[in-house]
Amino acid sequence: MPPVPPPLPPRNIPYAQPPVLAKRPVTSIRQTVTLGAISLILIGELTYVVPAMEQVFKDFKSELPILTQMTLAASHFARNNFLAWPLFIAIPLFVPMLTTALLWKPGLTTTQLRVRHLIFGSLITTFFALIAVLLVVGLFVGYIGLIDSAASMKK
Repeated sequence: MPPVPPPLPPRNIPYAQPPVLAKRPVTSIRQTVTLGAISLILIGELTYVVPAMEQVFKDFKSELPILTQMTLAASHFARNNFLAWPLFIAIPLFVPMLTTALLWKPGLTTTQLRVRHLIFGSLITTFFALIAVLLVVGLFVGYIGLIDSAASMKK
């Protein structure tokens, strides 16, 4: 009968190894891509969709809800101010770097830093996604009001 090998010492078991300290701050590529996509959606919405809908709103000459008025004002600001365009470019590039700068502390493990990035980055991305959704809802709230007023005029 062959001899039984001795059990492995605990240091050779992967989960028993000490945690790896993060050597440098790491930016989140996923957050950069997501914020870039949201910025592109906002640019398209504010420069193409809202002006087309604004013409429809002007033709009906009715009172618009406050959310729709705010959406139209944001579109005017984005189209008429040169300073708004660098903001759309800066958000996806610099927010992940700012996130890293705020979350980085010496002595953090790689896992702790990734969890912090996931939580904080998700909050920031959700905030900008909600802004995009509010702009879309602002358009359609006004559009629904126009449909209701047109339907009541026919009766």
